[in-house]
Amino acid sequence: MPELIKQAASLTVLKVRLSNTLPPQNTSVETAQPTEGVSQVMRVVCELEFTGTAEERGLVLPAGQADAAEELQSSIPQQPLVRDPSSGVARLIAQWCFSPEEIQLPIDYVQLTRGRPALTGEVVVNLAKAAVSRVANEFTVDAFERVVTCNNWLPSGTRTLPGPMLRELSLLLGTLLHKKDSLWIEFCEPAGYLPMLPWEKMLRPATKMPILRLSPHPREALSAKIDLSVVTCVTAPTKAFVPMPNQLATLVHAIHKSLPGNSQVHIFADDLCFPACSQAVIKEKYGKTRSIYLHEMSTTERHALAGSPRPWTDWILKSLGDGGADIVHCIATSTLSPDQPRLVVARDVMSPAHRKKAASDRGARRDIRYITGLDHAEFVRSLGAWAAVFSGPVRRAEAIETRLGLRLFAHQFATLRPGISVYHNFTADPRCESLSETYNFLTGDFSVPASTSTSVAVYCHPARATPFAVQAAQQPSPLVREYSRLEEAVKHAIDLPGPLPAWVATAQRLAEETISNIEMNDEPNLNSARSRGIASALKFIERAVTEQIKNIPTSTNT
Repeated sequence: MPELIKQAASLTVLKVRLSNTLPPQNTSVETAQPTEGVSQVMRVVCELEFTGTAEERGLVLPAGQADAAEELQSSIPQQPLVRDPSSGVARLIAQWCFSPEEIQLPIDYVQLTRGRPALTGEVVVNLAKAAVSRVANEFTVDAFERVVTCNNWLPSGTRTLPGPMLRELSLLLGTLLHKKDSLWIEFCEPAGYLPMLPWEKMLRPATKMPILRLSPHPREALSAKIDLSVVTCVTAPTKAFVPMPNQLATLVHAIHKSLPGNSQVHIFADDLCFPACSQAVIKEKYGKTRSIYLHEMSTTERHALAGSPRPWTDWILKSLGDGGADIVHCIATSTLSPDQPRLVVARDVMSPAHRKKAASDRGARRDIRYITGLDHAEFVRSLGAWAAVFSGPVRRAEAIETRLGLRLFAHQFATLRPGISVYHNFTADPRCESLSETYNFLTGDFSVPASTSTSVAVYCHPARATPFAVQAAQQPSPLVREYSRLEEAVKHAIDLPGPLPAWVATAQRLAEETISNIEMNDEPNLNSARSRGIASALKFIERAVTEQIKNIPTSTNT
């Protein structure tokens, strides 16, 4: 998390990462070097930090006790107490370290395909736990639980954090978290498969407050608050994965009712999912006064998209006209590969009638495409969207892999660009209540609380959920100045009536990604030749946006 964010917001953060360690008995004290032939051991490290003032978090001792503590510490050869409660540096409160097996975390791809252990082994483990709980004290139970969990790797089971950690974390969060606060999860490199785990559910016993995942980007994506446009893409690799009409109706209704007035929901479905989407729209009886649109590809569009390398993008952009989208919501399945997760989508977008003809020409074969995070980031950027939502699984087929894959896909997408990334577990939220709460949170201000449901995982900037003090640089570089001017021009365009032109929104997304990547990499010289070149490009875009605004007629509504 950049230091600028730490100084500008008061947060409670749980940092999670992997660490390679060595067994203590195999480490030389004198040389601090491992002995030959000893391999490193992977550990999960969780660190609880807070930013802002210590007084605000209730961590400052009364004057008399503070003086006594300082006098006592003065005789101990270590760092002195921090007496300045206004320090903006994150401070460590507690740290926990445990093996990945304790939370059923796979270290490599091979472990993702493991099955459940033998039934006899599972029964023995459960009986042993029950026996120890009757004859041993609490500490022994926890210690034994940590041992047997290492031998109980259940990819489809319930993942839990170590009992001692949850109890200590519950006590600490009871002091640190105040009303309307949130617990933030920060994934630090190396993170491995850590983001794939249901941390919201694993941490829920420790706090009742909202749990959010921290975006790694220092810039918040510029977003509109009214008249939003949501593009919903529905695709399935085979009929076994096609959502039911009532499932789609529930999901679309939850999205629509959570949007501000005059917002629009555009539904784009492949050939297999289009009939179910059509029935869902009819089932909910969306009339002409409701701004929900189910797009069907015409014969002309089908011929125009033949051979296109990006049929979905071209079809959606043409259907939306000059306007883009604010949120892209994908209802799809996912697959896990050794290198990264991928969305599984239909390669060719066609109507059901075209699908029947194509099937008769080439048999029952159906082409699918595996979308990487970079592919999807480019797709979302082309629409000018500032948020991406992924829902699944909606059918039981391959539910485990889709659930794990989509959660990891949402994490990778969040690392690629500023903005909001959400994973929605439809199986755990069939009535889409938490999805509706999440849309209210995304489209509102920081006074709108995030959902406390464990069926959603939300990556966002702290400014989305808490007051955030934007601190201007003392001597802003040309790059920062030009970006600020472009941002102001786009804000002015957003406030004008009518949809924001897609190219304007896309230009803003590109500018956000560029400036954010430079700040994340802590480039020492913002006045370098590269930075000056980017500043010139931003200046050109700002002028183009300003000219575009002049051509937009002002509203005459009374």
